[in-house]
Amino acid sequence: MQAAQALEPAALVPVQLLAPGGHVVLVGDPKQLPPTVLSRAAEASNLAQSLFERLQQVGLLVSDLDFGIFRVIPKSSLEC
Repeated sequence: MQAAQALEPAALVPVQLLAPGGHVVLVGDPKQLPPTVLSRAAEASNLAQSLFERLQQVGLLVSDLDFGIFRVIPKSSLEC
């Protein structure tokens, strides 16, 4: 699972296990699949956001990595 899909509470669990002075690297694409939230109560409590997205919103995280990777979908896979 990429970091942009991990809900904030789930992403914070391993962060708590970091040694003092440890670092966290989150990799993902928030423009792809969003986190899946099944609970309306969780969504109403602002828990439908990934930690990745929240850090981007406050300006603590943004590195645009462009490796020139493109997704190629063979034509035959589209002909169902």
